[in-house]
Amino acid sequence: MTTQTTPPASAPPPAPEPKHGGGGLRVLKWIVLLLIVVVVIGAVAIYVYLDSIVKSVVVKQSTSSLNQQTSLGAAHVSLLGGNVKLSNFQVSSPSGYKSPTMMTLGGLDVGAKLSELRADPIKVRQITIKDPKLVIEMAGTKFNIKQFMDALPAGEDKPTPEGEKPLKLIINDLNVQGAQVVFRPDLAALSAMPGIGSSLGGLKQEYVLTIPPLDLQNIGSGEGNQNGAAIKEVVSLLITKLAAQAAQSDQLPPELRQVLSLNVNDITNMVKAKIGAQVDKQLGKVTEELNKKLPGAATQAIGGILNNPQGAATQPGEAIQQGLGGLLDQAAKKKEKKK
Repeated sequence: MTTQTTPPASAPPPAPEPKHGGGGLRVLKWIVLLLIVVVVIGAVAIYVYLDSIVKSVVVKQSTSSLNQQTSLGAAHVSLLGGNVKLSNFQVSSPSGYKSPTMMTLGGLDVGAKLSELRADPIKVRQITIKDPKLVIEMAGTKFNIKQFMDALPAGEDKPTPEGEKPLKLIINDLNVQGAQVVFRPDLAALSAMPGIGSSLGGLKQEYVLTIPPLDLQNIGSGEGNQNGAAIKEVVSLLITKLAAQAAQSDQLPPELRQVLSLNVNDITNMVKAKIGAQVDKQLGKVTEELNKKLPGAATQAIGGILNNPQGAATQPGEAIQQGLGGLLDQAAKKKEKKK
């Protein structure tokens, strides 16, 4: 008898996946990929445009704070390194002077993270200024740096014309390296003053002075104040410090050192009265250093002008002439005695 075997039943074929499920997964993958592309493009855009944004902010804020046109060659923000580099920052000269630029900062290395740049005030660990150059120029008996200080807005900085809040800085350490001061006296104006002309023989139209490194600490945070210093306060402090170093430089003849010292003292007191306490301690050191270097007659001449601000304001030429005349006439007499 033949036995008929029944073939084993084959497993049922797998049910087909719903079409909408596979399509949904593919759509999700594309969305994720698109988001990644958008994030990458956004990061690249930020990296590309952040430098130009920082450059624009620096120029707008400094021009508004200083009431003087400024420019910046380039800015570079390191997103990971906590560093901002600025190059070729320039402050233009006040009107009436030959040099188009009063001060140039070759390079600035700012030790601050990107998150710190958004703080108020901005807290900076260290700023290193490389190869700054300050041009001190006379037009008659007037100095460009004094006219610049005269034009600084008094009191707290106002918002920029675009409505941006003014920047405030707390700087732990400010280093200045490779500084130069170019001093251009107006010899014709000085020689026209009574008793001065005979002492000016052999002086040059321009002196390029090498300034030793400067190191300033705790700017914008003195006396327990953590409100920060405005840009005009930092720049005024830097200009005053460089001018004071020039006034003490042996690279200048004694007559011109006395002329410059007189004006630096005047400027220092003006800045202290106009800007306030944020840089007052640093400026006090400038006055002490200059008074140690100046002879007694120079100190008396400075005191005479500072104690009579009304006379100096109504007749500045006469006040300066009297002070300078006495100083340089004394220098001329000393030369005659040596002969």
